[in-house]
Amino acid sequence: MSVALIVIAYILGIAGIIGSVVPGLPGPPISWAGLLVAYFAKSITTTTLLIWLAITIIVTVLAMLFQPSSPGCPAAQRLEAGEQR
Repeated sequence: MSVALIVIAYILGIAGIIGSVVPGLPGPPISWAGLLVAYFAKSITTTTLLIWLAITIIVTVLAMLFQPSSPGCPAAQRLEAGEQR
């Protein structure tokens, strides 16, 4: 059973890495789901899981705030103003 969970954790980790590049696929949450599965397989500690949860939340929120299509993003403001870099 734990071997199957480890394989699923690796698949989710790889999907998370792909999701970091492919738009529309949330990479950090998918990778954290892989860590959660690894936790259930007794491969990582609770402390490690919680630290990576905090990092995942921070990265996901920052990615949402600083998308080029986001109104608060400096790059989006430059694009709206027609400035060239």
